Amino acid sequence: MANQTVSGTLFKKMVTNGAVNLKNNYKEIDHLNVFPVPDGDTGTNMQMTMMAGIKEVNSLDSQSIIDISKILSRGLLMGARGNSGVILSQFFRGVYSEIAKIGNGSATVEEFIQALVGGYQMAYRAVMDPVEGTILTVCRESAEKVLREQSKLKSVEEVLKLYLEQARETLIRTPDLLPVLKEAGVVDSGGAGFIRIIEGWVMALEGQTINE
Repeated sequence: MANQTVSGTLFKKMVTNGAVNLKNNYKEIDHLNVFPVPDGDTGTNMQMTMMAGIKEVNSLDSQSIIDISKILSRGLLMGARGNSGVILSQFFRGVYSEIAKIGNGSATVEEFIQALVGGYQMAYRAVMDPVEGTILTVCRESAEKVLREQSKLKSVEEVLKLYLEQARETLIRTPDLLPVLKEAGVVDSGGAGFIRIIEGWVMALEGQTINE
């Protein structure tokens, strides 16, 4: 059954699944890490940031997506590690800033798309000098894509499948945007980590729970 809305309960399942999918694959993200410094910790930092947020969410008993996204955002901000973790925490802060505007405990397809847009906008604002070919580009182009196609997207599943498809396309193009990636023969590590999170969201919508 396709979801027309995202409840707090569903959002909790999605973000938990996304965090675990990232955690299970963080080493490959570390191996991709060449920008901004090749210190091999993007995956580690991103998954530690996400798990800090999930810890907060799991201690919260609420069915409201407003409450869940608020606590998640707070946990991520407190637990943000490294550059990639900070950007990730700001993405979810932007998601919350849009979800905070809705009138009840569930987000409609349109409201959820708006939250994805708010996420990339907040992430860009958080960086002094936004660089294309990074996680920022992946977040932005994916959100722009679902926003453009909004009238055709009837369920949360359709939104996130298109969002993920665009994220993967953008990730493949990151070396064309950022020469240091091309030189190293890799795609952007932050973008790759972000995609692991979104894959977990899509799997949660399909009823699959990922275990650590």
